[in-house]
Amino acid sequence: MPILNTEENVKSSLHSGMTLYNGNVKNFLHFGGVFMKKIFTKADEMEMAVNYKAARNAFVFLEFALAIYCLVCYLQSGELPWAWLIFIVSGLVFYGTKMIETKRLTDPGDSDEE
Repeated sequence: MPILNTEENVKSSLHSGMTLYNGNVKNFLHFGGVFMKKIFTKADEMEMAVNYKAARNAFVFLEFALAIYCLVCYLQSGELPWAWLIFIVSGLVFYGTKMIETKRLTDPGDSDEE
């Protein structure tokens, strides 16, 4: 027996489709909420120390890699590549931030310690 596309059948199929859609969206958002909570939780001291060391090691690696790349390009072509600008600016940002934060945190009149 063929199913006729009556108004009731259309409404019923739309309702079941929306129920399935709503269920999938709820499941996805629930999973996403759990996942996002794990990413954006406040780090404890050990995790902060590990993240600091990992970031520092990554920065040192990138600085060495850019320095070697710039040196090789300079020896081959006699010209510095554009990557040297990234190398210089990243070093300036690092040492500038280090100087500013050291001065801010060691200032005897400042009571805002982090």
